[in-house]
Amino acid sequence: MTTNERGVNSMRIYRQSVCYPKANIELLFDVIIERLASEQLDEYRLLCSCEHFFINGHAPESFIDKLSVSISQAFYPLDLSINRKDMAIRINNSQAIIERWEAKKKELLYENAGEYLLAYISRMDTILRDEKIMLSAIEKNFIFINLFVIPFSIDSSILYQKMGQLHIPSGQYGERLLFNGEFMLEEEDDGHTTLLSFDGRATKYSITSTGSLQKDDYKTKVAYFISKEMKTIDDIYADTYLLSEDEEKEGSLFQSVRIHYLRS
Repeated sequence: MTTNERGVNSMRIYRQSVCYPKANIELLFDVIIERLASEQLDEYRLLCSCEHFFINGHAPESFIDKLSVSISQAFYPLDLSINRKDMAIRINNSQAIIERWEAKKKELLYENAGEYLLAYISRMDTILRDEKIMLSAIEKNFIFINLFVIPFSIDSSILYQKMGQLHIPSGQYGERLLFNGEFMLEEEDDGHTTLLSFDGRATKYSITSTGSLQKDDYKTKVAYFISKEMKTIDDIYADTYLLSEDEEKEGSLFQSVRIHYLRS
């Protein structure tokens, strides 16, 4: 987002698709980002909303999918402040989220029943009980924010790389992997777009059903297409691969993310 004019509101709509090839699932929805004025010089502030959810090209049909989308709407609109120096995120409207959830909970309990509903409600009550847990849940499940809040300042006259790490939630259950790698900055052939690319590796350890330790290695390739004139992110491509033990093999595509700015 452009941040050199404080006090000026701007809104952009992005369409995000997340594909999980092994599960044969594709999620599609729109993310609305509104830039809000901030009183702090060292941060920028975003108001985020999500709408128009589709699963494999259709509106959610199963009870679980409908319930998941309905519950997630309690988080939006989500008012976030991001520190320019360390990219730390702060929730500005946590109390409003809690109030929306309490209203949503009454509605759900009136219209539905069953173990699944009670389990979802219990989980949400736990998440919203503590702001740190709430923020952790947002970071683990909101891929857009993890990719959009990139670890460098794009509103500076000189694009300055601050670190070589990127968090990406991977898989359908919100496992947030920390990728270590390298950012590369170059101009596209059209002369109007800056391309920022990131290649990174991550390792996840888990315990199998037999009690043994399992190590999974991942790599990611991320491309940011940034308007040089507006200094805004237009599109993001992010592919994550589960690597094979055979180093000569490329590995299998684990997750593919496409985020496109809906140009008018």
